[in-house]
Amino acid sequence: LSGGKPVIIAETASVEQTNKRPLWIRAGFLETIPREMPNVVGVVWFDRNLEAEGVRDWTVESTANSIAAWQDVANSPLYGGDVYYLRPNGPRTTAKPWAIVNAATAWESLSENVTESVKATTSRGYINATTSTEPLTTEVELDTTPLAGKKVTAASAWFYTPLRTAIRFEVLSGSTPLASQTFAGAGWHSLNVPLNGTQSQLDNTYLRFVSNPGTDRIFAAFLRLTADPK
Repeated sequence: LSGGKPVIIAETASVEQTNKRPLWIRAGFLETIPREMPNVVGVVWFDRNLEAEGVRDWTVESTANSIAAWQDVANSPLYGGDVYYLRPNGPRTTAKPWAIVNAATAWESLSENVTESVKATTSRGYINATTSTEPLTTEVELDTTPLAGKKVTAASAWFYTPLRTAIRFEVLSGSTPLASQTFAGAGWHSLNVPLNGTQSQLDNTYLRFVSNPGTDRIFAAFLRLTADPK
């Protein structure tokens, strides 16, 4: 865009239509703009209700889902926010791992660019565990972020499953367990993770999934980190 010069999108918006606007907000601001328009340094939302003038309601506050989508954008470090989504980005070897479906590696199958307010899909594949005699274990490394000049105020690990079976979810840093819990039920599940705020602890943090006898399936996972300036 514009020969490499910085660009501001001075006006953009959308209206509610069968609840598609939250998807458009997240896809547009968190994927399309940073990927395809790297020179964009600012975006202005046309936040006006023009129904009285016979037009449309463009305000972002029209539904709770749109507000949640906009909060995801505002919290993203892409737009100056202090919430970071650290996604799987590397493999770890286990003796009896889950099967990988429609992806080359386990970490790729779990790295879908979603947040906890969006239903995960199989767009990047998924991991699947089917066994009636013994548990299977898969581990994945996580992306990281520099903590210099920041203070970690909260951290939570999340994963999405479409099934209601029980899954053991663990977070470790090196050989040190940080948090673990067994979850049952479809949808997103979260686990608070105590981080001491050191870079080495964060850099060595990874996720572990342990199946129970039966069929388990996971579409996406990440570590949600809040780090405020000191």
